[in-house]
Amino acid sequence: MISYKQEDALMQWLNEPPNWQQIGDLLIVKTAPKTDFWRITHYDFIRDNGHFYFNTVSTDFIAEVKIRGSYQDLYDQAGIMLRVD
Repeated sequence: MISYKQEDALMQWLNEPPNWQQIGDLLIVKTAPKTDFWRITHYDFIRDNGHFYFNTVSTDFIAEVKIRGSYQDLYDQAGIMLRVD
């Protein structure tokens, strides 16, 4: 896990991607192959090796995101994720 810059000091990576950069408020990520997040599918597997840039929050919050991708392969996707402890 890493912190990227001073004002994002609380942002961390779970499964940091091999290629990423942050330019202002833009985060550019090239994912590693065969990475994903799935919980107990009908095939009975769990996958938790996707790239997740996150901050721990313990209060109400509002998240606004705009996602654009160069999706090329079946199941390529991006989104916003909440993990609840």
